[in-house]
Parts: sequence; C-alpha cells; structure tokens
Amino acid sequence: MTVRKSLLICLFWICSSSEASQNQQLLDRIEALERTQTELRHFVEKLSKSDRCAKALSAKCNGNDIERLNKRLEVNPTTPVAFSAYINHSVDKLVHGAVIPFDKVTMNEGNAFNGGTGIFTCPKSGLYLFMWNVMVDQGHSTQITFVVNGAIRRWSYAVATAINSGYQNAANHDIVRLNEGDKVWIADDYASVNLSTPVAFSAYINHFVSNIAFGSVNPFEKVTTNEGNAFNGLMGIFTCPKPGLYLFMWNIIVDHGYSTQINMIINGSVRRWSYATAINSGYTNAANHDIVRLNEGDKVWIANERTSGEIHPHHTTFSGVLLSS
Repeated sequence: MTVRKSLLICLFWICSSSEASQNQQLLDRIEALERTQTELRHFVEKLSKSDRCAKALSAKCNGNDIERLNKRLEVNPTTPVAFSAYINHSVDKLVHGAVIPFDKVTMNEGNAFNGGTGIFTCPKSGLYLFMWNVMVDQGHSTQITFVVNGAIRRWSYAVATAINSGYQNAANHDIVRLNEGDKVWIADDYASVNLSTPVAFSAYINHFVSNIAFGSVNPFEKVTTNEGNAFNGLMGIFTCPKPGLYLFMWNIIVDHGYSTQINMIINGSVRRWSYATAINSGYTNAANHDIVRLNEGDKVWIANERTSGEIHPHHTTFSGVLLSS
C-alpha cells in the first residue's frame, strides 16, 4: 500500500512538470506575438505618416514640377554629355552681343547643343568644361564673351594688326557648375574692326582769316590728306573712327605786331595750348603737338583763344595720324 502511494505521487509530479513546461512555451509564444504585433503597428503608423507626407508634397507640386521630377528620375547618370562644333564659312559684320551660331556640329552626345542658335542647354546638373577659339584675319580684331544665362563669365581677345602677318586666335576655357536648364553660349562683344585701314589727315587754310571770335573752331578748307575720312575741313573737326593712340600737330602764323593763342580741344575740354607774339618784324608761329589716346566717336579740333590781326594762309596747318590701335 505504501509503495502504491509513492508511485502515484511520482506520476503526479511528472505530469505537473510537463504541463508547466508547455505553459511556459505558450507564454513565450504569446509574448513574441505581442512584440510582433507592436512592431507591425509601428510600421503601419510609419506607412501612414509617409502617405500623408506624399499627399502633402503632391498637393504643393504643380504639374510642371512633377513632370520635371519624373524627367530627372528618368535621366541615366552614365549618359555622356559632350558637343563639338565649328563654323564652316567666313562671318563678318557681327552685331554687338550677338550669339555666334555654329552650323557644323561634329559631336552632340546628349543632344544638348543647338548649332543653329549656338546655345547649349544643360540636360542635367553637374560640373562642365567649355572651350572656344575664334580666329580673325590680319588687320582685324575680336573680343568674345562666354555667357551663362545672360551673364558674362569670361572673355577672350585677339588683335591681328597690319604689322602681324597671318591669323590671331581669341581662345579661352572655363569650368562651371550648371543646373538643369541653364543656357550657355559665346557672343561677339564688339564687331570686328579692320585695323589695317590707316587714319590720317592734313589740312591748311588757303586764305587770310581775321576777326576770329573767341572760342571759335578754326576751319581748314584745304584738305590734302584724309585717310579714313575722319576729318571735316569745313567744320575743322576730327571725329575718331576707332580707338587708338593719335598724334596731332598744328601751326598758326600771325603777322608782325600781332599775337595769337590756340587751344587743342577734345570733346569740349582744352587739352593743350600754343602761343605766339610777333613783336619783331616778320611772322611768328604758334605751333605745338600732342599724343592722345582716343575712343571711337571722340571729337578733336583747334580753337581760337585770342588772336589779334590776321592768320596767314598756306602755313596755318592742322594734321593728325593714328599711331596704333
């Protein structure tokens, strides 16, 4: 009887231990499911928040923004962007600021360059290298500007004077960071000027001149040389046809017992004087000269400051010449 009771007690303890282990396993599974449920709930909340942000962004964007975004997403970053072009005919009489077209396009990877308009349109943001070369013939000059979205970034300049034979190049390069849609071109900063054309004049008065008003321009009706047609003898005014360094010379003759003072005027301002008084017998000269740098359109003349008596003809002269451009 005692043995039976012990056996029953052992069996009961064994059964109780097995049920406890199963219960613990169930509890562990329940806790794992609860954790998974919590993680799923957090994930759903994140998805919901992302969906609300996407809807808000979509509401702010218009159709063009969405289209641009889609286009940018479609761009293959490995697609190269490169172009090379040249002009296959001589070009002259360029308008100031005009975009230079390039009718012969030899390479256009990415189709970003329009040779007909001469404009490169950036297809995707990045760092770009541009190089250009413009060649001019002997006796001409050019200044080329590199332009990004209408703003000048860099220049190149060349001058082929009559002294230098052959051609001259206006070449340069630039590295610039561009955004999609930026436009780049090169333009003519000023029309090519023929520097081989000389500028020179020489003139004299061929009659006696008296009663000269103060400040009046001296006319020189006899013009013997007028290369470049820049001097108006009847008005006595030289109008500068192109920038450069000029030499001017003048000589005024007055008779015995008289005096004169002559001013050289540039754009209305006195630049230099000459003076003479004929106290002794015979004639005397009020002569001088000046070297001055002029811009296109500047006006130069000689004027009477004060003169008594008569100015003699033939030996009263006014001359000028372009020394260099």
